Amino acid sequence: MNKAGKAAILSALVFPGAGHLYLKKKYTGFMFLGIAGWALYMIMTSVMARAQLIVNQIESQGMPLDIVTIGEMVAKQTQQYGNQPLDAPLLVLIICWILAIVDSYRLGQAATNE
Repeated sequence: MNKAGKAAILSALVFPGAGHLYLKKKYTGFMFLGIAGWALYMIMTSVMARAQLIVNQIESQGMPLDIVTIGEMVAKQTQQYGNQPLDAPLLVLIICWILAIVDSYRLGQAATNE
């Protein structure tokens, strides 16, 4: 497999920017890693905050710990708050991931042609 293919696979399957680091493009690689890491951090922070709200409700109301009750509470909270805090970071993560794959493949092709 050539450098372009390896770099694209690394960026696709490991994390955005991994292919750039393989190609020794450290600045670009760390830029993609930073942006994707920030987006992932924002997503996880929002998810954990929502999970903590559900745990607090279960504890305060003394509800039984069964999967049906927890599923209903998750569905109710999703209807109540929607996915607004997740939309922008998720979009940033997806765009960053796609750009990292395409750019690492392009850079790998250019390195192969030299």
